[in-house]
Formats: sequence, structure tokens, C-alpha cells
Amino acid sequence: MERMNNLLRMHEEDPEDLFVMYALAKEMEYIGDKSEALNYYKSIREKDVNYIGLYYHLGKLLESMENPKEALEAYDDGIVIAEKLKDMHALQELVNARTNLAMEM
Repeated sequence: MERMNNLLRMHEEDPEDLFVMYALAKEMEYIGDKSEALNYYKSIREKDVNYIGLYYHLGKLLESMENPKEALEAYDDGIVIAEKLKDMHALQELVNARTNLAMEM
């Protein structure tokens, strides 16, 4: 809980810090608050669509929330951004996640 409190304090001090928002999303996932995690991921995307790290985790969260269509959309959006940024590592992770999900559907 101390970690969560520290992150919330940091977010209050700088609500534009995307890394803190990302850490809060992951922490919310960890404690099982998927809805709040989703809100943080969506806020990050609204503030910076190029924040490439969010797309894989957003897709996985949506999968865990039994929303495969939106998960595929998150992966697809991330693939476009990864290609634009020439981030081959992120691109490979997103393509693999998308392929695996599509095969399960």
C-alpha cells in the first residue's frame, strides 16, 4: 500500500507524468482494480499516443476483461505506432500478442 500511496502522491504533484500514470495502471492491475487501470491507460493514450509501452499492457488488460475486440484494436494501434517509431522490440511483442489472440478467437 505504501507504493500505491507514493505513486498517488507523485501523480498529484505532477498529473502529466506519464511514467507515474503507467506505474499506477500496473499497480491497479496488481491489486485487481482493472477498471481504474483501464482509466489510467486511456489517459496516457489521450496525452501521448506515442507512449508505446502502454499498448501491449492495455491489450492484455482488455483480454483479461474479456474484451478481445478492443484488445485487438489496442494491439493494432500499437503496431502502427511501433512501426512509426521504428521500435522493433515493441512491434514484435504487439504482433505476437495480436496473432495469439486472433488465433484464440
